[in-house]
Amino acid sequence: TVPSGKGGKYFIYGRAGIGNMDEGKQLNVHIAINGNVDTDSSPFNNRGMYNRHESGGHAEQIGAQVSVFVNLSAGDVVDVRLWHNEGNSQNAESWRGQFFGYRVST
Repeated sequence: TVPSGKGGKYFIYGRAGIGNMDEGKQLNVHIAINGNVDTDSSPFNNRGMYNRHESGGHAEQIGAQVSVFVNLSAGDVVDVRLWHNEGNSQNAESWRGQFFGYRVST
């Protein structure tokens, strides 16, 4: 959450990975602001807040990362969301997860 008086331009980064994804399955990573995922040019948008990785010719670990510069206001909430089409529950691998952001200007 952006603290009071700390609005401005931020750099936001997130990544995630899932092990043992079957051939042709996808992992999508999204940056959400205030619960909304940007879909301006769905499924790929012009702000870079979405990324997808597809597994190759066999079961494998796959990961995706996404980053963006975005203007945020005090009280805005930023999070990273994952989606996959493996067909059953999958646990994200904790060692592959990362999320951070920092203000670059006011």
